[in-house]
Amino acid sequence: MKFQPNLCIAVSILLFFSACLNDVKEAASSVSQTSKTIKNAEKTIDHRASTVETLSKLEPLTKSQWEHWSPETLPGGFNRTHMASNLMIQAGIASFGATYRSKENSKVVKITIMDGAGPKASGSIGAFYNTLISEFDTKHNWGYQRSVTENGIKAKETHFTGNNKYELTTFYGDRFCLTVETEQMEREEAWQMFEAMELEKLVAIAN
Repeated sequence: MKFQPNLCIAVSILLFFSACLNDVKEAASSVSQTSKTIKNAEKTIDHRASTVETLSKLEPLTKSQWEHWSPETLPGGFNRTHMASNLMIQAGIASFGATYRSKENSKVVKITIMDGAGPKASGSIGAFYNTLISEFDTKHNWGYQRSVTENGIKAKETHFTGNNKYELTTFYGDRFCLTVETEQMEREEAWQMFEAMELEKLVAIAN
């Protein structure tokens, strides 16, 4: 076959422009993704600012409201053995805590809630709000921390392998900074206890 230099040049030029076109497409895709990320970040900042402003104008829950909501028992034979509410009320922050134990006292459930309502509390929701917008996935020699979504609830899930302890942390109902801790229980059980709290009733009381 006779060597055709013009054909080789044409093919080389075609390959060059094809590679350039791919680079342009990749660059355009990268710019588009960056633009989406910036827009999402702006929406998040706006929503957080709006949430803080709204909460700052609300009245925090009273002690009687906390106690009206708090379940005395949880499924599986757990009884409430301790309850405390509004320990930080003098600082302008309404809070609640309760401990539940199984009949054999081998399993423990603890719940801690801070009401984000009020000018002081609303400025303290940052770390909990971040659980809704951040992604965690880290492993340690003691366990792990990761972002999870269970039944529509996004939370930071922490597991300590030593005593099989789980911590589920989230910002619930755009108001409540919540942590549920379980000891000597499996992950599925921990989430069952979270759901058994019926937090939607707490939101209804607050509204």
